[in-house]
Amino acid sequence: MNIRFVIALLFFITSQSYVFGQDKLTCDCSDSLDLPHIQYCTPFTLKTGEKLYYQYDCDTLWLTLERENTKTIIFSEKCSYYENSYEKPYLFITEFDKYILFARFCNPTCTHYLVEKATGKVKEIISKLIFDGSLPNGKTFDIVISFVDDNYDKLQIYRTNTDNKTYNLIKKVSNPIIYPESSFNIELYKWKNNILWLGYKDYTKKRSKVKYIKVKLHI
Repeated sequence: MNIRFVIALLFFITSQSYVFGQDKLTCDCSDSLDLPHIQYCTPFTLKTGEKLYYQYDCDTLWLTLERENTKTIIFSEKCSYYENSYEKPYLFITEFDKYILFARFCNPTCTHYLVEKATGKVKEIISKLIFDGSLPNGKTFDIVISFVDDNYDKLQIYRTNTDNKTYNLIKKVSNPIIYPESSFNIELYKWKNNILWLGYKDYTKKRSKVKYIKVKLHI
C-alpha cells in the first residue's frame, strides 16, 4: 500500500499559519521541537464538503473535522509523544460517502481507522488491511478488506455504505514476511466480472511470482 501513503503524505504540506474562514489556524511553536512528522496545517476539503486540518502549538497536536458550523477534534496528543519517534499521527488515506479512512502507527504496518463524517468519531478500528477501496485504474468501491486475525486464512469485507460485514474463508497466506499484509500491493490488484483479485508477492526475493486472493463481490 506504499503508493497510497505517498498520496496521503501530499495532503500535509509544511506551513506556519493559515486563515481558514474567519479563524486563523494555530500552526506555530517558538520552541525548537524536533517534530519531523508534524509539519501539516493546510486545510483539505473532502468530496462531501467537510474540511480536515491539523493544528499544533508547542504542547499539543490535534486534527479537526469541520462540517457546516461544527468543529470536532478527531485526535489530540502531546507533541512530546512524537519527538524523535517513528510513530505518525493519523494519515488521511481515502474517503467514502459516510467515512474517512485514516492510518496510524505505521511501524512497520498500520492500524486503520474509519471515522464518521457526521460525528467525527471512530466507527471501526481495522488491523491487517489489504484493500482500501481503490484500484490502480482509479476505480473505487465502498468496501475495505482486511484479514481477521494472525491466521491469515479469513477475510473481513466491510461495506462502508451499509456497515455490513461479511467473511470469506481463504487458503492461508503463507509468506516469510513477519506481517503478510505488507506484501500486498495495490498495483497488482485487478477487477473483472465482479471478482476482485488481490495480488501479493514475497518482496524478500528478487524473483517472486505474484499470487492472488480471489474475492467475489456483488456490486
